[in-house]
Amino acid sequence: MEQRILATLMESKEAYETFRRFGNEADFSPLGRLCFGLIRGYREHDSSVQRVPGEVVIERAARQLPNPKHSAALAEYVRGFPADVSGPNLVADIVANRRKAVGDKLSLALANGGDERDISKLIADYSSTDVLAAKEGRSHEIIDVFATDDLESKDAAKDKLIKLWPKQLTEYCDGGASKGHHILIVARPEKGKTAFAINMCAGFLAQNLSVLYIGNEEPAVDIRTRFRMRLLRKSKAEIRENPKDAAKQLEEKMKGRLKIAALSPGSFPEITALVEQERPDVLVLDQLRNLSVKSESRTNQLETCATEARNLAKKYGLLVLSITQAGDSASGKIYLALNDIDGSKTGIPAAVDLMIGVGGDDHMTNNGLLGVSLPKNKLSGNHATFSVSFDPITGLIS
Repeated sequence: MEQRILATLMESKEAYETFRRFGNEADFSPLGRLCFGLIRGYREHDSSVQRVPGEVVIERAARQLPNPKHSAALAEYVRGFPADVSGPNLVADIVANRRKAVGDKLSLALANGGDERDISKLIADYSSTDVLAAKEGRSHEIIDVFATDDLESKDAAKDKLIKLWPKQLTEYCDGGASKGHHILIVARPEKGKTAFAINMCAGFLAQNLSVLYIGNEEPAVDIRTRFRMRLLRKSKAEIRENPKDAAKQLEEKMKGRLKIAALSPGSFPEITALVEQERPDVLVLDQLRNLSVKSESRTNQLETCATEARNLAKKYGLLVLSITQAGDSASGKIYLALNDIDGSKTGIPAAVDLMIGVGGDDHMTNNGLLGVSLPKNKLSGNHATFSVSFDPITGLIS
């Protein structure tokens, strides 16, 4: 498998670029990594070359490796490459090779009683290969630029958009959002991120849209309780006073359109499986920063999560609503900016169509107010700032 991948990378410049996007040289054996380094060095020296002959790799090894035994072992390794690599699917081979590499590490860790956190990460890494496999088959949307069947009156076009609550969002986003868009809510801890998301979901449910709410901070029953209070505009105590009446009203408002899944912390293969199972109109990710992804740093982790969320929106035709934390710079700030996102001030904003900052100082909090800003708004270009009222008992934001 490994030798077939490397032979393909030597045969084709396009295959090499595909590997650079999807592959990981760490999945190779020591000899495989050494060979890949020589191939990479040759291609970086001459980026126009289409094919890298095996003898060239062997000659470079003889010149660059100080130990003759190492260069001899690499020569024997390269001469064992398959002659015909025209048939295999490169991405499928990359996926299979990654599964083997991660599976071997996982087996070793389990056998040796490894650290539980390391084992959990290896399991997440193994699962993430499903997302990689899906990338090869991702569909592409092609639009006829000369078609005119979508040219309708302005009001009719807006009627097809998804309205955003509170209503000021719909106004400042030129009528709302569409499926395929990625919206991000950013706020400091305890500043109303989840409340804002639940309030928006109440709006989606009112439009007869189905919602899949992924939570990895609060237990699912707590999120359900908050939804109940917001949808009924009642306190927890009021709902408990007449549970049968509450159940009837909730059934009328939701009609089974809301599903809540609590993950700990959750990965994109798990989320993808849930999306394929439930087929929602709207997907909520609360929160991005807790999701498990393979990354070299915290910044890369956040950016990867935001990109994967956007990919889900496009691939499955969903409106995706993500939540993440604001950094220390947002403390006590009423209107948040792009650089207030914690951990990723460029990568996350680049992967969203609308960023909603939620803030407020002590005076606003004491008076039931929130400051809302739109640091990024590709839906209309309007970067408005405004305040909204917030009922902390029911979660109503208006």
